[in-house]
Formats: sequence, C-alpha cells, structure tokens
Amino acid sequence: MFGSRAWLRDEAEVEHPLNKLLFDCYRVIMLSADGSSPSDLVKRSMAADRERGVLYYSLPEEVCARAFEAWVQDARIKNHFLVKGTKESPEAKAGLYPLPAERIAIGRAFSYYFATLGKALNRA
Repeated sequence: MFGSRAWLRDEAEVEHPLNKLLFDCYRVIMLSADGSSPSDLVKRSMAADRERGVLYYSLPEEVCARAFEAWVQDARIKNHFLVKGTKESPEAKAGLYPLPAERIAIGRAFSYYFATLGKALNRA
C-alpha cells in the first residue's frame, strides 16, 4: 500500500522522526490548512474524477505524485524524466497540479523532509 493511502486511512504508523515529516507532507498536500477538510488540490482532483467518470486523479498516491512532480519541476536542478509538465499541460490547466500558493507550502514540506532524509542517509 502506498504511504499516502495508508496515512489517509489512519493505518498503524511506525513511529520515526522521518515518518512524521513525511506525514506533514501528506497533510499539506491532502488537507485544508486547518486539517478539517480536503485540500483544494484534492477537491479539484475529485471534481476531475466526477467529470471524467473515473477514480484516478483523486487517489492519494496520484495527488501526492503530482505534488511531488510539481516540487521537482520547481527545483533548481531539472529532471525531465520525472516531470511531464506541471504548469502548462492540459492537466495543469485543469488545476490537477498544485497552484502557486499550494506549491510554496508543499515545496517547504518536501524540502524539509528530503533535506532531513539526506542528512540521515549521510550519517549511515
């Protein structure tokens, strides 16, 4: 099971500082600022699914993958293998990728998580 799906389902978590940071990423991506409802990104993804008659864009692993893709595109180092177009693609224009303010919050969460992960891996 994908971590984002397990987190959303309140599956038993393994206590670890890195996991807590990853869960912070999921919260920023999938929940409103006060944590009481789905984020606007999730709401737009759900609307796209309803419009298309599918269950795809709103799956937690897909929402988080698009958020990660946007973070990679916004990074100084470019990776065209991981990024297909989070700003100008039809999906981006439909609101299926984070919007500018969302990208900032998501970027902060991902940057902190991956910086901490990198430090932990370098100590090993």
